Amino acid sequence: MAAVEGSAVEVLEPRFGDTGKETQLKLVEDVLQANPDVRYLAGTAVTAEAAQGVIRERGLKGEVDLLAFYMTPGVYTGIQRGFILAAPADSMVIQGRIAVDKGGAHSGRARLRQACGAEDFRRRPREHQRRAA
Repeated sequence: MAAVEGSAVEVLEPRFGDTGKETQLKLVEDVLQANPDVRYLAGTAVTAEAAQGVIRERGLKGEVDLLAFYMTPGVYTGIQRGFILAAPADSMVIQGRIAVDKGGAHSGRARLRQACGAEDFRRRPREHQRRAA
């Protein structure tokens, strides 16, 4: 992978499967079995949610971090509990407000706000804040 070429990062072959929880759990178990030194697992929200139990059962919390490609309530809970390291949030409510503001301004019915957009917000479990410091 060109983005990490020449660095210490090794990207494993991607695994693909149905987005059902059982299929994703099997993929996670296969990766952990074949690559005992893996540091990060990145995948769908279902992947991250399913992997939490495996990480807990194998005592890998803090050794293998989970990343989700999108936010769900289960991923958010996993972040709060310290099992999932990160996931992007697209702030759909704020996007909706921006769309309504822009649409109203475009139609001449409302005045467009000069600045509209999402605030930068980050949710990080305490243990990751300490490790990053």
